[in-house]
Amino acid sequence: MKANVLVLLTALGLLAGSGCATHRARSLPAKLAPGATELSLDERVEALSRYATGISRELRGEGRMALDEYYKSALADPANEELVLEVARRLLRGRKTDQAIELLQRAAKVPGAGVMVHALLGAAYAQTGKTDLAVASCRKAIAADPNEFASYQNLFQVYVEATKFKEALLVADQAAKRKDADAAFLIGLSEVYARYELLRPGEKKQTQPKILATLERARKATPDDPILLLRLGDGFKANGDNKRAEELYREVLKRQSNMPTVHEKLAELYILAGDNAKAEQELLKLAADRPSNPRVWYVMGTLLAQQKQYTNAIEYLERALRLDPSLEPAYFELAGVHLAADHAADALKLMQRARTLLGDTFGVEFYSGLAHSRAKNYPAAVKAMTAAELIARTTETNRLTHTFYFQLGSVHERNQDLVTAEKYFRQCLDLEPDYAEALNYLGYMWAEHHTNLDEAHKLIARAVKQEPDNAAFLDSLGWVLFVKGRAKDALPLIEKAVKLNKEPDATLYEHLGDIQLKLGQKEKARAAWQKSLGIEKNPAVQKKLDALGSPGT
Repeated sequence: MKANVLVLLTALGLLAGSGCATHRARSLPAKLAPGATELSLDERVEALSRYATGISRELRGEGRMALDEYYKSALADPANEELVLEVARRLLRGRKTDQAIELLQRAAKVPGAGVMVHALLGAAYAQTGKTDLAVASCRKAIAADPNEFASYQNLFQVYVEATKFKEALLVADQAAKRKDADAAFLIGLSEVYARYELLRPGEKKQTQPKILATLERARKATPDDPILLLRLGDGFKANGDNKRAEELYREVLKRQSNMPTVHEKLAELYILAGDNAKAEQELLKLAADRPSNPRVWYVMGTLLAQQKQYTNAIEYLERALRLDPSLEPAYFELAGVHLAADHAADALKLMQRARTLLGDTFGVEFYSGLAHSRAKNYPAAVKAMTAAELIARTTETNRLTHTFYFQLGSVHERNQDLVTAEKYFRQCLDLEPDYAEALNYLGYMWAEHHTNLDEAHKLIARAVKQEPDNAAFLDSLGWVLFVKGRAKDALPLIEKAVKLNKEPDATLYEHLGDIQLKLGQKEKARAAWQKSLGIEKNPAVQKKLDALGSPGT
């Protein structure tokens, strides 16, 4: 028996000098859980034999059978945490969740089982929808090592996937109470708070101070790792502290100068600050470092597009596509720039180019739909958007977001299909109940057609509560009140919307005139409608103005 063991150990590379450098997993991981009992010789041989067979099968390209042997090896030696974790991760990636759970359950029963065993078991339970078991395992992981941030992160994710957002926030708050947390822990925690804010934008007033406080704690912990400094800078930038972000990005460059992505981030900061000279310096550093890299020109175009410098953005994005015609994101970024610049025809031509190279993808159909909508070809927009939805449902379900359903509802509304538009707006709000744009759009659609007025009023009021100085939302609220016969209540809202709107808007002045006429303010109504027509010719408004007759009559 001893001779056989020695042969097996040598074959597996467990003895000095016998390993093979051509394969990553040539030796059986052997890190045991603290307090775990060593296997008997026969049990050890069984585990090693299974592992050796797995390696042999893997070398022959028999991946599934290799994984089965690794699984049996880990079952035979559940105290070998390194092996268990490696195999469990492979099983989860291979969607063999039940086997992963069985293996991790055995490992979790070993005295002194480590934090990662419980954490991974929690993740596996979550995959199968067993929320209570997932929570219990994540809690055990936290108890095993309260300073391991991944355990809190896993528990947060379990609650989010179960739509238990209150509990998810409490997990983050629990992690924030760690007095001895290091910079990596705190930076990760700030990112969890930021994710919560993204999921629950209506709670921003509650989460924003927590994000900033956590970022400040992380800064005071003085991280040395350039990657941590970069993430910390990103956190401050995302929360509006561009000065602190710039300091951190500069610190990254002192420690590691060959990081083009930092120049990209600095350029974006300077563009946001309106300092085009400094932004250009950083962009030129990017281009000088990698002039033939299409990604550089793509980034430059994207950053300039964010600041509405559309001419230069189009030039850089086209250059990126000349360098790499298969750079899919550049097509869609460029299409977005064309649409923002009101170049619907150029966007459609670009999508035809993209279709030739990329095929009928979600992005091609989606941006084609947006372009057709901008060109006011609403039947074509509906056709393209419907195709995008079909592609998403069959191959890319992650595309079915609340913003996608909002756009889908919008094109159906413009195509005068109000029933279908309402369906998609409701799907949008099912996914994100506080999405202000959808609350306002659906409410205003109903108000325009004098239907569902009470619900319309409630939806628009919720949007205004989130953004009390949004001129479009105030106009909608005033308009639904007017339609409900409350012109006196509507007037101050419309007046405020006119005052807040950055550029004169024909619809706002039309609504103002309608309300003023209803309140007997004939000459004020005349002035409002004249302003409306001065911005945009509209036969309906002209008809109302003509009906007033001459001034003073």
